Amino acid sequence: MEKTNKSISGFLVTFLALMGFWLLLSGYYDFAHIFMGVIASLLIAYITHDLFIRRRDITGLPTEIFRFSRYILWHFIQIVKANINVAKIVLNPELPISPKFVKHSPEIESDMAITVFGNSITLTPGTLTVSIDENREMHIHCLAEHHYDDLVESGMEDRVRHIFREGDR
Repeated sequence: MEKTNKSISGFLVTFLALMGFWLLLSGYYDFAHIFMGVIASLLIAYITHDLFIRRRDITGLPTEIFRFSRYILWHFIQIVKANINVAKIVLNPELPISPKFVKHSPEIESDMAITVFGNSITLTPGTLTVSIDENREMHIHCLAEHHYDDLVESGMEDRVRHIFREGDR
């Protein structure tokens, strides 16, 4: 019975998240659009709820959502800063680039956290996560040498670990 309750609560949380996202992105609030959103969200939630919510209890979910929301805001600011930095490099007539590959071994445990970290690196202009091997070693391409240093100094890895309760900042 506990498995059924977990499954139902996971399904409901997934459905509500998808429906909220649909309403946010659609911008249309008439019956037809909301009905399509409900149908699509129900179908996708039914198929993927066990992928979205993978915990025994969802009591810690609000804290995780809050931490992730703070991280998204912080990461958005980092993206803006990196965009300005890359624009300065590209617009400089001397084009001072020094591309290089670096290897980084993060102290991250969960697959979800390593995925968020890798995607965050890729979303930040000037850096690209090329691969993550089976030992969780990341191969990162940087447009300029200082981009890797900026990445490490920003504390992105610690912030991702904090979201998933793998460490405190």
